[in-house]
This record gives sequence, structure tokens and C-alpha cells, in this order.
Amino acid sequence: MSDIIDRYKSGERDFTQENLFRENLAGVVLTGSVLVEANCCEANLEGADLSYCDLRRVNFHKANLRGANLTGSDLLQANLCEADTTDAVFDNANLHQANLYLTKGREQAEQAGNLSEAWAPPKAVELQRIAAKLQELQVTAVAANIQAVAAAEIAKVAPVKEVSDGDINSR
Repeated sequence: MSDIIDRYKSGERDFTQENLFRENLAGVVLTGSVLVEANCCEANLEGADLSYCDLRRVNFHKANLRGANLTGSDLLQANLCEADTTDAVFDNANLHQANLYLTKGREQAEQAGNLSEAWAPPKAVELQRIAAKLQELQVTAVAANIQAVAAAEIAKVAPVKEVSDGDINSR
């Protein structure tokens, strides 16, 4: 099992290119994380909280996203081919150029998500992107401050809910 839950709990938010192939992460809370180009192919993310995440070019092929919260997330060019998004929440999410071919629950995603180029990321997502770039450039002190501001922005719109490892593993 991936250590992403422990890393998130310790304050890490940048999981760029993380390999979560076939991981069971049902109910996981990763609010405000950066998962650009992550491999979530066939992952179980049922009921996961992926709100205000940077999910650009993530591979969700055949992933279970039933009931997942993707509010305010950027799914630009994400691959949701054959994924199950039944009852997932896509309010103010960016789905521009996302692959929704054979996606279960596609109609709901298309209605709630934004499919145009005009989408602008919520302030929290933009701050997370900046923090991830600073981490990449090893400007860690500034990145930590920006991540704290992003977390505060997210808390304003999406109160944090605690999920124990037992809750996640029992699904």
C-alpha cells in the first residue's frame, strides 16, 4: 500500500507523478494536493476527497471515483476513460480536454464541470501549484509558507474532515 496517506498527514502535498496503480484509497482525504501526471489507473478512490487538487494529466483509466469529491480541482487533460464517476462531485472543476470516453457518470461530470478553456483555478489550487514549483526549485521555506496560505484558503471553502487509516482500509 502506498505511503501517500502518512505523507499527506505529515504535511506533504506534492505527489507529482506518484504511482497509485491499483491502490485502494477509498475514502482518502487529499484536499489541496498536487498529483500532476500521477498514475491512478484502476485505483479505488471511492468517496475520496480530492477537492481543490491539481490533477492535470492524471491517468484515472478504469479508476473507481464513485462519490469522490473533485470540487474546484483542475483535471485538464486527465484521462477518465472507463472510470466510474457515478455520484462524484465536479462543482467548479476543470475538465477541459479531459478524456471522458466510456466514463460511467460522464453526463454528471459534463454538467457540473467546466469543459471550456475559460476556467480559472481557485486561489488555493493556484497557490498549491506555486508551492510545488518552489519545492522543485528547493526554495522550501517559501514553499511551506505558500502551502500554509493555500491550506487556509481551502479551509475557508472545504472544512477538513479527518479519516482514520482504519476507515480507509475497511472499505
